[in-house]
Amino acid sequence: MIEYNDINQSNIGVIKELWENNRDYHVEIEDKFKEQYRCLSFEERMREIFDNRTRIYKITIAEYQNIVLGYSISAIKQTEGELISIHVKSTKRSNGIGKKLVEDHIKWMKNNGCSNIGVYVSSSNSQTIEFYKRFGFESNLVYMQIVE
Repeated sequence: MIEYNDINQSNIGVIKELWENNRDYHVEIEDKFKEQYRCLSFEERMREIFDNRTRIYKITIAEYQNIVLGYSISAIKQTEGELISIHVKSTKRSNGIGKKLVEDHIKWMKNNGCSNIGVYVSSSNSQTIEFYKRFGFESNLVYMQIVE
């Protein structure tokens, strides 16, 4: 049976391999922005995420027999919630793990007074965009870049 457990920042290293798989996935699907993903390190990204002391965080892992199959990181600042990072091991997708992680994090944000919940998704990641639409997320802004 898959267990879902919240962890604290001091244990964030347990998701490193999955986070790196997520980064590598984005390198594969991106046409123009590969280098932005390829150059990211786990340690650097975690520092960026957790550097904001005005936010509260929720980190959840899905595990089976002490093997981490997926994770989700979310944050709240006042009434704004954000799903920051989520990834499920590719061989374990379509088993409801991602759905459970997202539902739990949305519930946590709503229970903590969030009236606006968002998530950033690469425009190249059509599968993930469709996944989030099933939870009621809709496109709002499009951020565009010049790549040289």
